[in-house]
Amino acid sequence: MKKLVSLSLLFSIISCTRPNTDSSFSKPIKVIKFMGINSYSNDINPKIFWSHTDEHMFLFMERAAFLSDIEAYKETSSSSLHEYIYAFITPKDTLYSDYTLKSWILIRNKKEKYYYDEEGKTMKFLKRTYPFFRDCLNADGM
Repeated sequence: MKKLVSLSLLFSIISCTRPNTDSSFSKPIKVIKFMGINSYSNDINPKIFWSHTDEHMFLFMERAAFLSDIEAYKETSSSSLHEYIYAFITPKDTLYSDYTLKSWILIRNKKEKYYYDEEGKTMKFLKRTYPFFRDCLNADGM
């Protein structure tokens, strides 16, 4: 009887600690920031963004629930992105934003959708929560 209780307890513990195999929950969100925005005479387009990987800075987020809010913002017919400064890479999507963090491009299944956050909710959240998204000032405060 003791062995049966021990085996039952062991089985319960093992079954409760089973790892989550869903890749969307187990992988962190990778955020890439393009740091060389003042080094190029042209606007930072996707080709410049991805070809100059030495200009990348990375942040890994365990949970990025705010990304689902992007699709609730006003969808626009064309992109209002100034430059490609941020890339948010999820298991299913890639999102791009510029330095304002108000204009967004969502790429899902090789299709682009454009969104604009008029109130700046996501920008305020990101800048308040993560120093990674705050603008760096030089010694003169400029």
